[in-house]
Amino acid sequence: MKKIVKISAILAGVAVVLVVATGAVLYSVVDTERIKSELSDLVRSQTGRQLVFKGDVGISVFPWLGMELGPISLSNAPGFGDTPFAEIKRTNVKVRLLPLLSKDIQVKTLNIEGLSLNLERNKQGISNWDDLTNSSAPAKTNSSQTPSSPPSDMDKATNLGLAGLAVGSVEISDANLTWSDAGNGQRASLSKMNLTTGPMALGQSFTFSFSTNAEAAEPPVSGNLSVTAEADLSKDFTTPSLRDVILKLAADGKPLPGEHVDASLAGDILIDLNTSSLKVLGLRLEAMGMKLNGDLQVEQFDTEPVVRTTLNFEEFNPKKIMQALDLPAVETTDPAALQQASGSIEATATTNSVTVKHLDMKLDETSLSGSASVFNFDKPTVQFDLKADTLNVDRYLPPEQKKKTAENDKKEAPDQTKKQKADTGKAKSSGLPKEELRALDMDGTLKVGSLVIYNLRLTDTSVTIKAKDGLIRITPFSAALYGGAIDTNISADMRSNTTKTNLDLGLSNFMLGGFLKDLIGEEKVTGVTNLSLTLSSIGEDWKTLSKTLNGNAKVALHDGVFKGFQILPESVLKKAKETDPQGREAKIKKQQPYKDITASFSIKNGIVSTSDTALAADGLGAVGSGLVDLPNKQIDYRATVDITALPKIPVTIRGNWTDPSISLDTVAFLEETAKGIINVPVNLGKGAGNVGKDLLKGIGTGIQDIFGGKKKEQ
Repeated sequence: MKKIVKISAILAGVAVVLVVATGAVLYSVVDTERIKSELSDLVRSQTGRQLVFKGDVGISVFPWLGMELGPISLSNAPGFGDTPFAEIKRTNVKVRLLPLLSKDIQVKTLNIEGLSLNLERNKQGISNWDDLTNSSAPAKTNSSQTPSSPPSDMDKATNLGLAGLAVGSVEISDANLTWSDAGNGQRASLSKMNLTTGPMALGQSFTFSFSTNAEAAEPPVSGNLSVTAEADLSKDFTTPSLRDVILKLAADGKPLPGEHVDASLAGDILIDLNTSSLKVLGLRLEAMGMKLNGDLQVEQFDTEPVVRTTLNFEEFNPKKIMQALDLPAVETTDPAALQQASGSIEATATTNSVTVKHLDMKLDETSLSGSASVFNFDKPTVQFDLKADTLNVDRYLPPEQKKKTAENDKKEAPDQTKKQKADTGKAKSSGLPKEELRALDMDGTLKVGSLVIYNLRLTDTSVTIKAKDGLIRITPFSAALYGGAIDTNISADMRSNTTKTNLDLGLSNFMLGGFLKDLIGEEKVTGVTNLSLTLSSIGEDWKTLSKTLNGNAKVALHDGVFKGFQILPESVLKKAKETDPQGREAKIKKQQPYKDITASFSIKNGIVSTSDTALAADGLGAVGSGLVDLPNKQIDYRATVDITALPKIPVTIRGNWTDPSISLDTVAFLEETAKGIINVPVNLGKGAGNVGKDLLKGIGTGIQDIFGGKKKEQ
């Protein structure tokens, strides 16, 4: 046994001596100048370019077989100037000598310093590397042989017959890359690029770090980028991965939001070239005040990419994000609005669609959940099913709009009188984007548990919108509001040159007083309201719509009060008190209660007519009939008011509906008075006329207070 060991040691020693001797001989006989000349000739014959060695070639032998090159350069392609295509200031590579005997390549270091690469494209679209990448003439083959498939990366590695491959480290320092395109004037550069790796071996992972400065001329942007990660190229190079990736970016430039961006990304990146898929696990992204995390997967990235992702958004400030993105400032009625947002999504995207399967977002006090999708970006099809627990739209309205809306609700009729008179008979363009609406393809539902809009309060709101080929339907819009419910169906048919609109509305057990108080700040009229309305029209502007409006309606109000005025003047109240021991005049002073108000309407070509308007109250009744001419904004209405202990009161309302004349037939009123209904003397004379005027004043004031208008004595 000792003899065998001794012989083995002797053989090993001899081998070492032979290797050292061979290296010494090699070192002494190698002609480095000849090597440089032959390499230059080879490059020139293959590419037509000049490979220039500006320094010496240094060679070391034992224990590392090494080569060190001084500055070298490769000339540019013809027509691209004298600037070299590539330059390297210094290259150093060392390979362990003894393992080479067993085809085990062990590289100590690969050091490249001062690499510069100049990439250009001329106005004809020709690049200065095209001559290096164009394929040479195909090799001759025996036509009798069946062509074989191209060797895979695994086959290539196997055919090398390597027992092993290991690299101690790779260091690329102070590298530069420039790019210019004469066709569009673009220029960009990467400077001070540095790449450092840890030990590398086939089938084993290694760490690396990379950093660079970047600059672009059009648009003008500059910044710096750094990346660290643990890389695994895999044995067959088909399943590479990057783990523990940390990427940081800082950039400046006018095109950037706020002219500056700081961003960071972290996670694990897994690539499978066999299935053309990529995964990013444990994704963490921070930018412009936002933080998100989740997973991302890309399938078929080489053909038709499909992206699947699950993302969580940590709480962020939307107003600050919009400011960072240089978006116009959003002023809201509530300064605290748009301050908090967070959520999560699960989505799938292709080159022609986006589908959000699960959406769970929170904005301020509103929680929104559901799903949404968009298909066919060229002609989008939109689908959604969303649900919110509470939404106060008023918080997000511009302050001035909210203020003006409230003011206009209170004084709209009197303020608009002159303008409406001036506009009578004028046609106005609808401004509808008809082509866009015809292209709309939508099917969606939105539900809101508690909704506030223009100070109106709705609960259990549900709206379903369907639109396709120019037919838009809201079927239905429903909600609970003010003790009652509303159910509405609306359609707009724009499939032809003219728009056809239909409306079906049902309102039940609706508390009118609370509605008016929230809308205009006053309960001018109260009562339980029921309304049914069916309308159809053709056109888009008011002039056309008013002439083609058809339909019918029924309205009924119960147990309510007209507030803020008294129908009966003081002189009549005094006389009524003397003749009415029940004291009913006290109940109607400064307000007019009623039991029922009912009416039905028929609308034909813009003419609204009614023949059965009726009011019933304690000691008071009224019936009326008439019409409203919508195209001409005219009203012609007659009513008879019957008050206990007073003569019947004939009232006529005529004229422009925004400023009607309200008149009383005083002669008929005096005749009724003369009959002694309230024991007013027949010879009341001028006093009775004054009573009639006072009564008209009371009725007119009430109508004015509610609708606006003027009184006319007759």
